[in-house]
Amino acid sequence: MLRALMVLLPLAACAPPPADPVARGDLCRDAFRAYDREKRLNPDFLPIRSVPDRPLFAEGSREFAVESRLLQFDCLLRPDDMPDIAALDRGGLAKPAPVTPAPRQYVHLALVTSNADEAALRGFAESLGYSAGAKGVKRLGRRVYLGPFASAEEQAAALRLAEALGIGSAYLLSRIP
Repeated sequence: MLRALMVLLPLAACAPPPADPVARGDLCRDAFRAYDREKRLNPDFLPIRSVPDRPLFAEGSREFAVESRLLQFDCLLRPDDMPDIAALDRGGLAKPAPVTPAPRQYVHLALVTSNADEAALRGFAESLGYSAGAKGVKRLGRRVYLGPFASAEEQAAALRLAEALGIGSAYLLSRIP
């Protein structure tokens, strides 16, 4: 029994991402949250440390493992996967006026692999009234964020925008890691 388990575990770790977009979005959302958590908890990211003891995201580290998970599940939005922004119906996607106060949060929109895709997503979101930004992630690409939003309506609308773009891994986060 133990021998069978030892054979099956490595095979499960190398499993391809699911074909179902909803399941893949859930996997990617979990992988992004694990990446953010690891990045926050890693002492090498604290500003009080001037020289890290080891390279960030060194091969074999926990950080490298969560980063590799994003690659394994293909959580990157590549140029071929970009939505056709020009064909989207913009009705109902504009940023609403804030009504119900909520804790200030951002929306992680996507991890893109090219600067042109980043510019396209940011430009589209900004044309609808959203604040958009991006941050480079070594070895992965550029993460595109919307916000910050201080109302429940704005947060829900930003998540609807991600859904309209076909991005299933969007989620709310309290700060940009």
